[in-house]
Amino acid sequence: MVYKETIGVADSCGIKNEAMKNPFEKERHTGLIAGLVIGGVVVAGLAYLFFTEDGEELLKNIGAGIVSDKTGLKKRTVKKAADIAL
Repeated sequence: MVYKETIGVADSCGIKNEAMKNPFEKERHTGLIAGLVIGGVVVAGLAYLFFTEDGEELLKNIGAGIVSDKTGLKKRTVKKAADIAL
């Protein structure tokens, strides 16, 4: 009986008793779930680029385009140099 009275007093004073927390209360984990989904998509995209033939060709095209824009060389020349180097 004393226990119930002290809980009531603690609640009425605004003191939250952590030991009496409801273990069945739902918690929202939307940020964690969204992070996992986005991370999975990024990992799948990188795996496609690095581990497939089409992805490797796409990666070379993107890289050649960037190098071509920065240096002024033709994209075809940069791709040939990348093929020789790799």
